Amino acid sequence: RRVLPPLWDKFLSIIPDKYHEALEPELAGVAGLYATLARMVTDAYIRSTALGLGDFITRGLMTSGRDWSAKQPVTKVREYVMELLLEIVLVYDDVMGIAKPWVHKVMQTLLWMISDNFYSLMRRVGDFCVTGAMQVYVEIEFIRRVLGSFESPASRETLRDVRNFLERHMMSPSYGELKQKAEDIVVKALKSTRVMFACFAPASQQADKMPVGGGL
Repeated sequence: RRVLPPLWDKFLSIIPDKYHEALEPELAGVAGLYATLARMVTDAYIRSTALGLGDFITRGLMTSGRDWSAKQPVTKVREYVMELLLEIVLVYDDVMGIAKPWVHKVMQTLLWMISDNFYSLMRRVGDFCVTGAMQVYVEIEFIRRVLGSFESPASRETLRDVRNFLERHMMSPSYGELKQKAEDIVVKALKSTRVMFACFAPASQQADKMPVGGGL
């Protein structure tokens, strides 16, 4: 009765009670088919969404015109990251509206796919100077913290590989200063976008931000 309960109950209402027990096995079959269909639809949605999100990452790393081997100052999280996350806000809102129980699974899988996409493209770039690596480090760390409530073992491992890759390229006599500057940039970006990405915060944090009395 967990599968389309209103429809099932309506169906049973027109069938004599003595046949209800005989129909129960049929419900189990319907439940299995429904669960399989739900997984197929969800997986297809995640794949198509991840492909679209991948375009933002490709633009940021491969087609922005940035020469990653040339030193440039790192001052902020670039716009493509904000656009990527705003697109994920729309995805989150879309899934919340049509399949709320699947939200966490969808978001976890997307975070892993985004992380894997970053890692794949970074290895294609290959030659990062210190500030080039720092720029991407700032951006992936910002994404990780914004979407932190959706981390999974898979995404955590991939993000660790991403950070290790970038930190190897950031190694220099001023490594400690670079890490501190990166942290300052990430914290500043998190503060300035706190409302923009509030939907991703854990429920406990969202409750902390609500006005006392509910604002009625």
